[in-house]
Amino acid sequence: MEAYTEAYASAAVKAAQCLVDHDAIPEGELGKATWLKGKKIIPNIDFTNWFNQHDRVKYEGHILSDLIEQARDAGETWECPL
Repeated sequence: MEAYTEAYASAAVKAAQCLVDHDAIPEGELGKATWLKGKKIIPNIDFTNWFNQHDRVKYEGHILSDLIEQARDAGETWECPL
């Protein structure tokens, strides 16, 4: 996994928000997520821990770390592929 940077953290939020918006993360993983308010990600240390632990997990055919890297590389032009 890439070293933690502001750009990577921002991309992680975008990628995870994409997954949340498309109900790609199993409900059991989100049930007690302190970083999720409704369907909006509010990043905190628990979110950082979650994406670090799930970076190689495949959701809807996309590996989380790949989505994060794509979002980081594309910046503001990135669009959720789901």
